Amino acid sequence: MLRLYFHLKKRERLKRYFTLSLCTSPLIGSFFFSHTEASSPFQCLFLATTGIPCPGCGLTRSFMAVAQNNFIEALNYHLLGPFLFFALLLTCIHLILELLLRRSLVTFYVKLLRNRTAQMSFLGMLLSYHCFRLYLLFLSGELASSFENSPLGNFI
Repeated sequence: MLRLYFHLKKRERLKRYFTLSLCTSPLIGSFFFSHTEASSPFQCLFLATTGIPCPGCGLTRSFMAVAQNNFIEALNYHLLGPFLFFALLLTCIHLILELLLRRSLVTFYVKLLRNRTAQMSFLGMLLSYHCFRLYLLFLSGELASSFENSPLGNFI
């Protein structure tokens, strides 16, 4: 259910424009890089330094796979990638509606995003998934070899 609330003041509109720009940049980037010859200019600094993937490793490739309508590949890159992609898309639509109507809109997902328990649950899910991925890399031996070949592994 959609509810209209207070009129947006200039400061609140500016915050929404800023948030909209933050939310649209990964979406636009994933469409651009997945439909051109260019490759993503981003590299995980944590992975490059330690040889160990961070919890967000694979999200860029997952977003690019979603942009190409390849959802199975997107799930293989990062299980939460397609869900985060559509959450950002929903956020963009929501912010555009708020800016057009110049009113704050409160829906069930806005309340859910502000709920501390939901935030901690998502964080726990992300960290659990990351630990599972690290465990699989450990079992395959890839984790040890990538750490040994990393700058940190060479330094130690």
